[in-house]
Amino acid sequence: MSVGLGGSVWQTRDERFSERTGGGATFAMITGDAFACWTPFGDVLRSGACLGGTLQHLRSQGVGIRNATTSSVNWLGVRASLRGEAHLGRWFFTTVQLDAGFAPNAPRIVLGTGEGDVALYDIGAFSARFTIAAALNLF
Repeated sequence: MSVGLGGSVWQTRDERFSERTGGGATFAMITGDAFACWTPFGDVLRSGACLGGTLQHLRSQGVGIRNATTSSVNWLGVRASLRGEAHLGRWFFTTVQLDAGFAPNAPRIVLGTGEGDVALYDIGAFSARFTIAAALNLF
């Protein structure tokens, strides 16, 4: 059994709804993850499964529009993973992990314009992620 914490900082995204006015928004997202893995199969090469949760934070800033504002939203999700580990001595190992995530309250960012509503950012409830990482065995 192993437990871990992780996180990511996403590249800022710029979405425009009008080429003529340049109106739109920029988005910046950070995530934090906590997980527990059970990798009972193997010795040097191990495999198993993980369960975890994620907290995500999205900050948006309107640009090129009247009354541009900044807003932010947080949401939670759950993740399930298949994991492989390659142990390289007592202290160091690498991991390969394939995650499937579900966040039922992920946001959809909509900008109201004079020509109707425009969806600028639609995150969606389901996600997938592939990770390769290096890790230390502290215990």
